Amino acid sequence: MREVTVVLGDESLVTAVEAEATMSGRSMQDIVEEALKQWLEEAEMDEQEPAEIDTARREWQKKGGTEARAFFKHLKEE
Repeated sequence: MREVTVVLGDESLVTAVEAEATMSGRSMQDIVEEALKQWLEEAEMDEQEPAEIDTARREWQKKGGTEARAFFKHLKEE
């Protein structure tokens, strides 16, 4: 295990995490590790999103679809 010291500038955040740790019987370390893991998972999903969007765009273009913005603009003009 590697030890890291983090200085947080938001005292109310520290107080809230300390309170949650006490109430839940968990350590601040556990809570912070869980939050960082979740953040990394979300960041990884965010990185995959453009590829998924491109795949979906190619699929609807292949099937003759149009972009939502253009579609709704056309409906509004009608």
